[in-house]
Amino acid sequence: MAESIQQFPTYTEAFGKIKERLINDFKIGMILIDLSPLSGIEYTYGQAIYENVYVSIKQTIMKLIDLKQVRKDDIVTINQEEGSQFYIFVSKNREKKEFHITDLESIADRLRIFINNKILATTIPLMKKRPSVNIGYAITFNNPLLKEERLLQSMIEDARILAKYRAKRNTMMHKERIYE
Repeated sequence: MAESIQQFPTYTEAFGKIKERLINDFKIGMILIDLSPLSGIEYTYGQAIYENVYVSIKQTIMKLIDLKQVRKDDIVTINQEEGSQFYIFVSKNREKKEFHITDLESIADRLRIFINNKILATTIPLMKKRPSVNIGYAITFNNPLLKEERLLQSMIEDARILAKYRAKRNTMMHKERIYE
């Protein structure tokens, strides 16, 4: 699978660039795309089938850049080689000098809809249900009293937690609609 993900560096490989952005811009925001809800495909159908799905998702994320949903200045990484999480460290807003957590929320909502719709044809025959990737977001501020590594790791963990919460919330909303 390593050749299918070469275009995105790992978080560790891009860390210096991410750290520099945090220091220079005083804050940094991120979007986390978690593919772990699709891991059942690998368990049920094997590595080769899952890799096809993974490549499809990677291509979808590449399209986000081409369609300017993700800016060229944003730093897109994976959590580790053959990782199941993509991190998008967002650049400053063009119109405003800075971005806010509400900006990240709207980006995350757009990405969730776009990605889940794009992977539908690839994953629905394998999962027997509508596929969904979990998407979270977080923001952190530079604090000279704390190491940047700690600030960034804490932000990633916040985004992971929020991704799980948003997935659970969406499930509950769908259940509520069914019973109405």
